[in-house]
This record gives sequence, C-alpha cells and structure tokens, in this order.
Amino acid sequence: MPLQKLRFRPGINRDGTDLSNQGGWWECDKIRFRSGLPERIGGWTRLTAEILDGAARNLINWTALDGANLLGVGTSHRYYIEYGTELYDITPVRATFTDTYGVATTDGSSVITLTITGHGVVDGGSGDEEHVDHVALSGFSSAIGGIAASDLNGTHNILSAPTANTVTVDVGVPASSTTSGNHAYTADFLLPPGAATASYSTGWGMGPWGRGGWGSGYQSTVIAQLRLWSHDTFGQDLVFCPRNGAIYYWSPGAATQTALGNRASPLTSVPNASEIPVVATCVLVTGDRHVVALGTNDIGTTTQDPLFIRWSDQEDYAEWAPAATNTAGGYRLDNGAYIVTAVKTRQENLIWTDAALFSMQFIGPPYTFGFHTLARNISIVSPNAVAVSGDMVFWMGRDKFYAYTGRVETLPSSLWEHVFNNFNFAQRFQTFAGTIEKHSEIWWFYCSKNSNTVDRYVVYNYVERVWYYGTMFRTAWLDSPIRSNPMGAMGETLLFHESGQDDSSTGVPVPIESYISSSDFDIGEGDKYALIRRIIPDITFLNSTSGAPSVDMEVQVRRFPGTNYHEKVPSEVVRSATFPVEQFGTQYHIRLRGRQIALKISSADLGVMWQLGVPRLDFQPDGKR
Repeated sequence: MPLQKLRFRPGINRDGTDLSNQGGWWECDKIRFRSGLPERIGGWTRLTAEILDGAARNLINWTALDGANLLGVGTSHRYYIEYGTELYDITPVRATFTDTYGVATTDGSSVITLTITGHGVVDGGSGDEEHVDHVALSGFSSAIGGIAASDLNGTHNILSAPTANTVTVDVGVPASSTTSGNHAYTADFLLPPGAATASYSTGWGMGPWGRGGWGSGYQSTVIAQLRLWSHDTFGQDLVFCPRNGAIYYWSPGAATQTALGNRASPLTSVPNASEIPVVATCVLVTGDRHVVALGTNDIGTTTQDPLFIRWSDQEDYAEWAPAATNTAGGYRLDNGAYIVTAVKTRQENLIWTDAALFSMQFIGPPYTFGFHTLARNISIVSPNAVAVSGDMVFWMGRDKFYAYTGRVETLPSSLWEHVFNNFNFAQRFQTFAGTIEKHSEIWWFYCSKNSNTVDRYVVYNYVERVWYYGTMFRTAWLDSPIRSNPMGAMGETLLFHESGQDDSSTGVPVPIESYISSSDFDIGEGDKYALIRRIIPDITFLNSTSGAPSVDMEVQVRRFPGTNYHEKVPSEVVRSATFPVEQFGTQYHIRLRGRQIALKISSADLGVMWQLGVPRLDFQPDGKR
C-alpha cells in the first residue's frame, strides 16, 4: 500500500474526546507551533549571578539619557534596578531616624538590639520570611561588641519588634562580647515587604481588599495581600508604586552609575509638589506625559476610593492640584467595585474594573481626558493578566480569554476546560501575561488547582491562531525591544528566555524535557485492523548543539476508543551529520496491530532542538478480528 502521510492540525485541543480530535494534537509540554509544525521551545540562561530578595512580580525596561539599559524589578520584598547584570536595591525608605540611639550586642550572637523610639515596625518575630522588615544602617565609625563598622553598616533583616521602641536585627556577624550603649548612627527603615502568595478568607465575591458591606464587592477578608507593583517611565525617570501604596520615583540623573546608589523617593518629596495622591492601586504615564494614579484618594482626603482616577499636570509629575492654568484633574468610574489594572496602547489607555473595561483618551482642555465604556460584564483575573502586542490587547478573565482590537471580543480557546477547570482562583492574583513577539505568542502563567505557586502556562499564537500549554515555574515576564531576549523571573532568579538550548537557571545546563502527543486517528477507515510495518520519520535538528541530537518517537495503537494502548514501540530518530547540516533518520521497521494509532515525540537530552515535519506510515489491512 502507499505510504500514509501523518499530517496533524496545528495547536492543541483538549475540549472534547481524544478521538473527536482525530487529526489533531492532544497534549504537550515545552513546545510551540511554527508554520503549523510543532517544535521545541528555546532554553533559558541566568541574567544575573545575584538572586533577588523575594519573588519578582513586575519588570520594566528602559534607557537613560546616558544610554544605560535599565531593568526595574519589583519583588515581594524590595525594588531593584538591574544594570550591567548587577542588582541595585532602590527600595524606598519608610522612615529615617538619625540621632544617638542604643545598641546592644550579645557575645557569640549576630543579633543586635536597637533602641529607637517610635520605630514603627509592626511585623516581625514570627519567623515568616514573607513578613520580615528591613533596615539600612549607616554612620557607624567604629566596632561595637567586636562587630566591625563595615558589618554594622548595611541593609539587614529585622527579626522582631519586642516593643514600640526596640527592634532586633541580624547583622550576619557574631559579636565577641556583650555590650550596650548609645551610638550615633542613621537607621533607614525600608518599605515593609508584601506577601509572596495571596490568602483570602471565605466569602462572597473573593475581592482583593476585603473592605466593606453587602454589595460593595469586598466581601472576603484578605489575610495576606500579594505584593504587586505598577511602574512606568516619565522620560528617563521611573515612577512606581506598590499596589495600594504610595507613589515613588527614581531618577538616573546625569550619571546612572552614581544614581544607582540612591534609593527611590516619595513623589511628595519633589520640590514644589502639590496634592500628590496619598495612595494608589496602580500608576501609569500616558503618551501625552500625564502621570495617572488609579484607585486613589480625592483631593482633600486621605481615604482611598477604589474607582477614583487622578492625573498630574502635563509634563509635571509634581503638580496634581487642578487649576485653570494646568491640566491636572480627576474622574470617578461608574461601573464596578474597584479598579483592577490599566495599560496604555498606541491610541488610548485601557482601564479594567472588576466588571467593565474603559477607554481613557486625551481630548485636551478643559476636561483633559475623555472616558467611555468599551464593555460591561467582563472580567480580568489579575492585575498582570493583560499583554499588549502592537495594536492588540489580550487578557485572561475569570472564565474566558479576551482580545481587544478596537472592540472587545471573546477569544475562542481549544484549551478552555484544561485551563479553567484546573485553576487555583484563591491565587489568581499571581496570574500574569507576557509576549514573545518573535513567535507572535501571548503567554499566561497561572497556579493550577492544587498549587499555591505558578506552575502552568498556556500560550496563544495570534498569527496562527492556535493554542498550546505546558508546565513552568515563573513569577514575572517581559519581552522588551531593547533587550536581546525575553526576560522571565523564576522567583528570586532573573532569566533570559529563548537563550541556548537548555535550562541554565543554576549556571549548570540541565536538559529541558519536551514532548507532544497526537490524538488517536483511525488507520484506514477504522473498521479493520491494520498491520503497521514501518515508520519513516521527518524531523529536523536545526540549532541543536548536541553532537548526536535525537528524539524519542513512540507509536501507540489500540483496538477501540477508551481502551488502553496495548502495544508501544519507542525508537530514536538520529541525525548522523555534524551541525548545522540537516539529515533525517531513514526508516524504522516495527510490527504493530490496531484500529487507532497515536504518535508521540519527546526529548530529554542536552543541546537538542527539534521540529517535526510530516512522518509517513507503512501499513496493510489485517482483518477485522
């Protein structure tokens, strides 16, 4: 009989039965589709040798006036600037104390006690690393209790706050004597850390803040609010805020390398600052150079209104008091209980509440911005679950995917059941989206039902309009045009993606396991058994670095849908020529008998990249029994 070509529809389809997806792909991990054919995704390497304090949640990349390529990194504990593969801590200071204060040491212990009246530390001593405050000490000029001044000066963990006037601090070096006395120094208490995971009590609505009475949309109480950041650039300056916190800024100035030693400052500290918002859910800078605070307080009050929006004067992020001579102002949205997030696009700024999507467009004086509703009765699962690619915006809702290309549309997905029926909604704020523009992909990372950390991803290829998925632990993502590769965060480790062939997150390459399996398809008409005699593979190993790259090809057959596969014959497809010459395996003689067949391609070796072509199957009819 003539050879049968095995052509499969691109994309993965899990919304149906295995056999109903005949001619398609059923499951996969660490693969993508390019030109309709499956291939293994690229590897990843470490961006910095240092690790972060806390899990990275938000990334932003920009260039300073002196050409410095900067990466802003907001973690659950701190805020960093990455420059030249080095990390610089610019976490804002909550309170500064400069005077003569008590310092006590204990022989053999690295823990010292500081006596600072009204230090304001309210968390600590629980041993929970998610809630350890930090203090930056400076000004020590001599050793205390045998601990050198150079060890005392620095940023340290606060272990506990026994009283309102004392804190215990671990400086990392044990004292050689027990002492106590007063010394002159400066203690900068940093912005308290947030939680690495979210935790809610039970209740209607599962709102993220836990605020109010019936009908407010805040019926569940937050035990631990996930620390997320929003950030944007105003020229070369960085403007940012922790979710439901104050607004800060950091400037590279004339010399970035010098400025990296400076911490971020409250926006209220800018000279001539006027009516700066006290608190904001998130912040962005519009294309017409207004700084916008969303979910903020109105002028004259410090109470946060989760639907209120304010913006600064154009070209001035310090002036927020509306006047006839400026464009500062405010507006309250009329649909929803709270603002979830906002992004800017080429034509407009998009704002999501928990129930609607709004457009915010610059219209000039006297109103400055116009607002109109784009869609009602929609959802977004988390503040970071939206990605922008060109003029297209994609996001994940609570029960579906959406796209906005001038109008809001539901995005059809062949993986709806696979994603939303295995989703941990208690940890939904950990969900985040990112792009890989090179491959026209939108990635969503999320926590599966039984996981409190991100362990799954789902991908939509908007050019080929196909879906695929896999397993991966990541906490943040950014595909920046001024960096050579997409960047991701694996908790406390920053990575370059699509870099190399292997998992080099620890510095030592480890193989990336990848596979794709087809749905069952009938051999012939499916009414008779067929004897499969050989398979002729079609695989390329372009971009592999292994001297002898290979994949495992597994052919599985069964008699009826619903029964187990009763015969499996794995074989290897080996390229014998040296890279980059492509050479495919020849033919593999097998003996399998069944009515349905499935094909699986997998690899788990170092340096192996592969793309499947169109394999061919040689079979002959073999009766009905």
